[in-house]
Amino acid sequence: MSVLIVMNDITETRRLEKVRKDFVANVSHELKTPVATISGFAETLLAEGSENAEHVEEFSTVIFKEAQRMKKLINDLLELSRLESGKASLNIQLLDMISLIKESIALVEMRNPIAKARIVFNEPGEELWFNGDLDSVTHIFENLLDNALNYSNDGGVVTVNLERYGKKGVRVSVRDEGEGIPEAELPRIFERFYRVDKARSRKTGGTGLGLAIAKHLVENHGGTLEVESYPGKGSIFSFALPG
Repeated sequence: MSVLIVMNDITETRRLEKVRKDFVANVSHELKTPVATISGFAETLLAEGSENAEHVEEFSTVIFKEAQRMKKLINDLLELSRLESGKASLNIQLLDMISLIKESIALVEMRNPIAKARIVFNEPGEELWFNGDLDSVTHIFENLLDNALNYSNDGGVVTVNLERYGKKGVRVSVRDEGEGIPEAELPRIFERFYRVDKARSRKTGGTGLGLAIAKHLVENHGGTLEVESYPGKGSIFSFALPG
């Protein structure tokens, strides 16, 4: 008598199913709060009519902010989907990295006029040019810079370093002096929707997708995105692009 036994390893299938379920749950959760807020304040406005001008302005402002939060979340989801589909194309051009970093720092400072930390850029002693996609490299750097400012303590310093990586590549690091990230959290820091400090992230308008997008953009350049963290002393996020 012959017996045929067929065994299939479904570990990866199960993992992908879990990722999909977690993703749907996370998206639903992230959208639930702003939708509930918008609905609640809109209902109050309808009930009050135009009788209380102060409330109309206050509630309209809340509705607008929550709508903007939803818009950013949807845009990030679309960007992440585009990157994960492999359809993202790179417009490679010669970039002046010192100018790119200075311009990005100025823009981030304008977006964060009441930031608790100041930014210090340690310029290299030579010009550094790099063949890369301008939008992608700018997006990666500004994301890390925004995070560093958001998670810094009052009076802290965010330090930016730029150096040559290999013969044609560049390495950029962003160091903050915040609370740092617990060692157990580090392996998950680049996951979609993963936040170490959920309350602070939502308060600053974070969608939980920024680092996941940054990682994809770095990998599209054949580079690496890494993090070092020391609880109570801060974190260092760095990306290296080979060129």
